[in-house]
Amino acid sequence: MPKAQQEAVRACFEAAKRKGPSGRRYTAEWVYECLLMRIKDRKLYEHIRSHGILVLPCASTMRGYLRHYGGTFGFQPQTLELMKIKAEELDPNKRRGLRFFFNF
Repeated sequence: MPKAQQEAVRACFEAAKRKGPSGRRYTAEWVYECLLMRIKDRKLYEHIRSHGILVLPCASTMRGYLRHYGGTFGFQPQTLELMKIKAEELDPNKRRGLRFFFNF
């Protein structure tokens, strides 16, 4: 089985051990997969969660988990430095992203 499916099965087995929805613990990999699913299609995520098709954390639970993870998303500082150097070499009009469609 692929790793993502293994995580889904593990989450389902862990949820089966609990009597109710409270007290569930999710692995970092499963939270990441759930976050990606929610970003791709929010309505489908809520449908799968509300109908119990897969064991998915609610939005507030995901926010709680994400608060404890380090912020590694976005640009790395080295990338921003390279963009700054490249922007200094460009024509001022191109720095703003302007294109001229008309020849005068």
